Amino acid sequence: VSVGVLPFVSLSGHTNDERLADGITELVITRLASRPRLCVISRTSSMHYKGSRARLTEIARELNVSRIVEGSILHPGSVLQVVVQLIDPQSDMHVFTRSHTRTLVDELRSQNEIACTIAEEIGTRLDPERQPRLSHARPRPEKRRFFICGAATPGCAGRDARAEGLPVARCV
Repeated sequence: VSVGVLPFVSLSGHTNDERLADGITELVITRLASRPRLCVISRTSSMHYKGSRARLTEIARELNVSRIVEGSILHPGSVLQVVVQLIDPQSDMHVFTRSHTRTLVDELRSQNEIACTIAEEIGTRLDPERQPRLSHARPRPEKRRFFICGAATPGCAGRDARAEGLPVARCV
């Protein structure tokens, strides 16, 4: 699976936050590139699209990738929120999306934690070894309540959908 990680966008517009967004972009690229079954486009090629208004289909074609990762950061005060999206550029549909929020005590540590989590989540979604299991997985009727609730959601009797082997990525 080939992936291009587009430069994360700072929604605040502050110069310092641009540096933070670039740092998270680079860490996500580095973490994803360390996964053996993924082909990740270089940071230099990806950064070419910083501020680009090109359509994802065009970017994917130019980078020759089957998936695009894009994201944004918002840094109001001592809180950092990072939103990441894995997109199928051919359909322009989200494959995966997640938001991570951290209180910034140690900026570098928070960046690394978020990037590691993002890379793990996206890497798992893109791992060809896991795809047949995820795409064909169906919850058992008696487990449906836990499937709908997702992982560690109140009202799910404290059970974790992941522990049940359910595809929580499909929860709505």
